[in-house]
Amino acid sequence: MKNRSTTLLLDPSLRLYHCSLCYFSAIPTCAEPILRHTNAETIRSSWQADHWEDGPIVMSTWGVSGGILGMDYSFSNTHSSAFILQLSEPAILLDQHGHVQRANPAMEQFLGLSGQAILGLPLLSLIHPYDRLANENALKALWTGRRKQFKHELCLTFGHDRLIQVLLEGTLLSNPDHVSHSTLVVFRDLTDQRSAVIVERLNALMDYHRVTGWAQAHLMRDRIQQVLRRSEYRRCRSALLLLGFGPDQDATAVSSIFRDKRNLINFAERMELVLRKDCSIGHDGQNQWCIIIEDANSTYPLARWLQHLLRTCREAMDNIAHHEEIQPYIGLSIYPDNGRQYEELLAAAAKALRGARQSDQAGFQFAGAEQQVLALARLKRGEELRRALDRQEFTLFYQPVIDLKTRTVRSVEALLRWQHPELGLLLPDTFIRDLEEAEMLEPVSHQILLQACRQIRLWRKTMGDLCLSINVFPQMFVQPEFPEVIDRALEGSGLTADALQLEITETTLIKALQVAPEHFDAMQTRGVKIAIDDYGTGISSLTQLHRAAIRTLKIDGRMIGTLPQSELTATIATAILGTARHCNYDVVAEGVETEEQFTFLQGLNCQQLQGFYLACPMPPEQFSSWDGRPGLFH
Repeated sequence: MKNRSTTLLLDPSLRLYHCSLCYFSAIPTCAEPILRHTNAETIRSSWQADHWEDGPIVMSTWGVSGGILGMDYSFSNTHSSAFILQLSEPAILLDQHGHVQRANPAMEQFLGLSGQAILGLPLLSLIHPYDRLANENALKALWTGRRKQFKHELCLTFGHDRLIQVLLEGTLLSNPDHVSHSTLVVFRDLTDQRSAVIVERLNALMDYHRVTGWAQAHLMRDRIQQVLRRSEYRRCRSALLLLGFGPDQDATAVSSIFRDKRNLINFAERMELVLRKDCSIGHDGQNQWCIIIEDANSTYPLARWLQHLLRTCREAMDNIAHHEEIQPYIGLSIYPDNGRQYEELLAAAAKALRGARQSDQAGFQFAGAEQQVLALARLKRGEELRRALDRQEFTLFYQPVIDLKTRTVRSVEALLRWQHPELGLLLPDTFIRDLEEAEMLEPVSHQILLQACRQIRLWRKTMGDLCLSINVFPQMFVQPEFPEVIDRALEGSGLTADALQLEITETTLIKALQVAPEHFDAMQTRGVKIAIDDYGTGISSLTQLHRAAIRTLKIDGRMIGTLPQSELTATIATAILGTARHCNYDVVAEGVETEEQFTFLQGLNCQQLQGFYLACPMPPEQFSSWDGRPGLFH
């Protein structure tokens, strides 16, 4: 019988007069739940007097549960209202949005609220945030009609931190026309059972705010102290933030706004969307929140996230308060710069929050003056970099690699530059770290790679089989989608894969062999070559070079810069060239800046040279007209 569906029709005296199945032995059991939850005589007289003209009550059973769960009711709106009023246990009727449209007297007494106060409340606002998060999707499926029943133990919260453990049973009530529906929810108070499990759970939930689910102050203190201990062990920086509103005259307005639980829930939900994965949030007094961030080593990402957090807070308050201009502010302290103990950091953050309210700079303020200056400078630099990307201010200079055997340009290395509108041409050392902090290495890499490939394809039409050599940032090479990045650059430019050579350092080689060894196979399959840049300064082995199918070694320019005066460097260079010849590697000597270095390397039979003695890095238009001077063919 549990797997069979039965449709019952009841007349005004609650007597069965039709059953869709012939298992009559099951009928009294199936009808029992409605009688147990109602005063049969009262509801009978109510239906006889007022509601029988709306039609019979239709009930379809899905097995026996001992409660309303298991019954699928089809009532008209008037029947639904009459039915809920007669239930002896606390019950509410929900609309299709999960809002209370009717509550019975038992529910009013249970919550200690009038029926008018309950009307329109979202069911989710009555549920503790931890249980709300776990059951929200299932409950939404119930009141939207995608689910017929729901039954679960959870915790209700209302009043002044009042918690009640209940068994919540919900079932869908369909109108006879099957077009509209409502949801019946019945509550059974379990706190009187005082079982050890329920008592323990309620005590644990007291550590969390009854509306937001965020940690209360005492629990937040413990969490912060744990983060500080981990930061001390890892020798890294962490940040303690205080988020509040201001100025002080707004305190009353904010309290009034958040007195409505729906506003506080809305605010908390928006905040959850922007909280970092490495942070915890908790309450620190009325309408003030504390956030601890574990990784605060980089100033720019932290400052940019603070801007995003403040913007989200403003949007949330605009949405909630509508016309009221209430501004959020953040004060923050950094471990260990502003203190090593919880009390020190909290006091520093509180002082910074007061300073933020008095300042019109950014909406946030660091505890240290130097930290604030640095953060604002980093933000300004980040915005400059983003504008530079949009305006294509990042450009490439090209430096030729000369083949001494053929006395021709064998390839060119593309070197990144920033054509700053105010500061002029900037070298990578002045902005690479800023790009990394601003998380812009990826978009800049994509832009310059495509730019370089297009330029080389254009030159190959007049200069023959010219090859492009370009540096790859370590973070880019180990990303899973890196082969697709190369494919898009080649397809977007029309350059063939055999004309492209990627330069990586020995450090990148070792890391990539550990985390992304498949990238070397992918490049070899495509025909893209890989060279080791700054060779001789790392700890890579010949075995690793073989595993990665490396064919070109570029000797570090700093090593070349000590030739021929340093006997040790001369010995190392001789060993590298001899080993490379035996292993059939191509070798390029970088950083050749004097005639003595050129002559010495020529004597060692180094076939490819690159450096200022041969040619400086040049913009595309200058390289196109370069005639091979100065110095090489004396």
